[in-house]
Amino acid sequence: MAKHPHNLENFNAINLERVRIAESIAGIYAQHPDVWAILLGGSTARGTAGRHSDLDLGIFGQPFQRALKDRRSFGAWEGN
Repeated sequence: MAKHPHNLENFNAINLERVRIAESIAGIYAQHPDVWAILLGGSTARGTAGRHSDLDLGIFGQPFQRALKDRRSFGAWEGN
C-alpha cells in the first residue's frame, strides 16, 4: 500500500510504530472515493519522531462535505 521514500531499516521502534499507525489511518481514508492522496510528514516522515511526537497526515481530495452528510464514510471511526 504505502510507498516509503526512506529506508525504514534506519527508523527506530517509535518511528516504525508511528508509521504503522499512519498506514492504518491512511487505509481508512483511502477507501473514500474523493481522496486523491495521503501524505505523511513531519518528524515521523523524517525518522526523528520521539515518544511525544504527533502524526502529521495530509489528506488531499474533494471537499469532505459529502462525507460529513454520509455517515457511512466514517463508520470505521465509530466502530460500525
